[in-house]
Amino acid sequence: MKFCMNCMAQYDDSIKKCPECGFAEGTIPFNSRCIEPGGILADRYIVGMPLVIDSWFVKYIGWDALLNKKTAIYEYSPVRYCARNIGDTSITVLKEKEFYKYMERFVKKAQLLAQLRLPENIAAVSEIFEKNNTSYVICSLGEGMKLGEYIKKNGAVSPKVAESMFMPVLRSIDKLHDSGFVIGGFSPDDFLVREDGSLFLNSYLENTLYNITEDRSDITQKEKQKYFSYERLRETDIPSIAPSCDVYSAALIMHEIMGVKIPEASERDAFFEKKHKDMLKLLGAYHIRIDANKEAALRNASYVDRAYRTHDMDSFIKELLSDKKVNILSKKGPVVPAWAKIAITAVITALIVGGVLFFVMKNRKPEKSDRIIVTTSEISSGLTFVPQLVGHDFEEAVRLLNSSGLFIELRGKEVSGSVKSNTVISQSVSAGTIIEKNSVVGIVLSVPAEIPVNTESDVLTLPDLTLMERSEAEKRLKEYGLGCEINQDYNDYATAGLVCGQEPAAGNPVSKGDTVILTVSKGRMPAVMPDVKGKSRDEAMKELTERGFSPVFVYGEQDKDKADEQVVSQSMESGTEAPKGSSVMISLNSSTELVKVSSLVGLSKDEAADKLSEAGLILSVYTDDTYPSEGYVCAQFPSVGSAVKSGSEITVLLTDEEHASKINISPDNKELSVGDKFVLEIECINIPDLVAVEYELSEEGIIEPVYIDTDTLSMTFKALKEGEVTISITYGGIEKKCKVSVRK
Repeated sequence: MKFCMNCMAQYDDSIKKCPECGFAEGTIPFNSRCIEPGGILADRYIVGMPLVIDSWFVKYIGWDALLNKKTAIYEYSPVRYCARNIGDTSITVLKEKEFYKYMERFVKKAQLLAQLRLPENIAAVSEIFEKNNTSYVICSLGEGMKLGEYIKKNGAVSPKVAESMFMPVLRSIDKLHDSGFVIGGFSPDDFLVREDGSLFLNSYLENTLYNITEDRSDITQKEKQKYFSYERLRETDIPSIAPSCDVYSAALIMHEIMGVKIPEASERDAFFEKKHKDMLKLLGAYHIRIDANKEAALRNASYVDRAYRTHDMDSFIKELLSDKKVNILSKKGPVVPAWAKIAITAVITALIVGGVLFFVMKNRKPEKSDRIIVTTSEISSGLTFVPQLVGHDFEEAVRLLNSSGLFIELRGKEVSGSVKSNTVISQSVSAGTIIEKNSVVGIVLSVPAEIPVNTESDVLTLPDLTLMERSEAEKRLKEYGLGCEINQDYNDYATAGLVCGQEPAAGNPVSKGDTVILTVSKGRMPAVMPDVKGKSRDEAMKELTERGFSPVFVYGEQDKDKADEQVVSQSMESGTEAPKGSSVMISLNSSTELVKVSSLVGLSKDEAADKLSEAGLILSVYTDDTYPSEGYVCAQFPSVGSAVKSGSEITVLLTDEEHASKINISPDNKELSVGDKFVLEIECINIPDLVAVEYELSEEGIIEPVYIDTDTLSMTFKALKEGEVTISITYGGIEKKCKVSVRK
């Protein structure tokens, strides 16, 4: 028997087409981003054909071999930050900073879902793991017809039927909100209509990434845009993620299944901007017979301006079921309920946890100050340099990081015949980078090639299993005919999930059937998060660093009536336990104007000073025996995009012209026909960390990368359709562009 890679039905080996869905054996996905069907993840999940491919994920149908049931497999695969070379299983990360930043946020959201006991009409998260340089989330897979298809096939339903279909899932979404999880919007195709007519929220996890990035263009599918709230699609200066976003989507879909035509988002937006009215008509305009209270409830829930919209799902449900008169808010004026006033601080904290910060940026330029300051004093309170670790042995790397106020984390080992064993061959943060003290720097150590284990013999020489993933070590022991016992313990060096000890030790003889005791790291010892709200920045810094946290300070509020630099919220609640070295985002109040920091890396000192001066900022050059006072910027702090006060110092490190970072590309222009491929040659000079080199397409869908040479970063592109697109290759303040024209 074999599985159909399209529907996971099982049928006889002699049959070439699935008798259930007609899928032909051997068919492969059209998109090179996808894993080839039949692959196995975590020794348990069979990967089938893709169900959905969007800008952030590939969602596959899968089979859970342990529980013998279909499942959904989400692969984090943001097209703008990574690629998969044809034939490869692992993903190649192109923009490391963004890729891992958003992956971490997404995984945290998935972990929250995995901890919840979700209602049976919402797809549950069962497992989260890393593989192939990315993260996977396993979800339950619903059975039924997509709601969008159901509407097309069956036509409009009565208000009573619409309410009976939606009420159970509205209550379930309300429970999600109570647990601190807001989806941010959804469309009819995210729901399935099951055989009994009930709704199942099948696809919502992918929508959550719309909540944790700052780019509204992530909601790219035009047919879906009209179901997302006005503020989700527009750039605004106020927080745009709230339960009212989900209320809006639910109410619009209820309108549609009752026969109301939903206007396109751009048309509705333009109409509202021009006339300050909502062009979505009331149900009565379609001669739909519905109770006046229910019509008002739906109107309130789907209004384009959220100031006149139902603020939470519980209120929407109560209005739908109310016997008392429900007033249409847009005819009375905007209302802010008491809970919203009380929960302002909690909302800000939730946004920081999600990684989305909002602050008002004024257009007026601040007054200019002295352009350049040269100093040999401490770089800044709470900051440090990352030392050069590559080439040093483990003990020396520990010493160097400790002296810099940083934590070390062993993230694995690799066979290397060119360097001495136990030598650092890579580090997660480049030398010379300016980062917060108590940050974690990961390293990979070299090891000699393994001596093959003679599995035919009854007595084996036990190999070194330390720094292997637990699953890999267990698999090895099973292959050797050995038993395994797992202990877990905190470890100051090995990352969580890696083997940090074994008994007997490597090199000892063992007999088949013996048990090997593996100690698996739980990560560093936990620290307890204090409550620093209301304290000054310096007070918070001192308390957090003493406990082992790495505080990241941002401005999340601008209030002239509050103390400057006062902590207004923290991303981790007080009393929470987290491993030492964990980052915690601390939101401060600023009583003055804020300015956004530009990228300076690659610019000369004078160019960087001029660029900062235009923004009302000061260039602070740190110099010592290693870093000169003249030259080109090779590192900066705060990072690009950070908000700082007008007149703030931006600290940089300089290097001489010989060691300045440079990028050369070839060609600068290219003409192609649809289906053609071409290689963009990229030469990186004095760029120690190639993953920090970024690429951007001015328009998606015209060309796509199909191969990346990870040694040189040269990229092979394929032309998909007619049009013009610009490829931008950037590193800090350095930018090179290639213009590509594609014809039929």
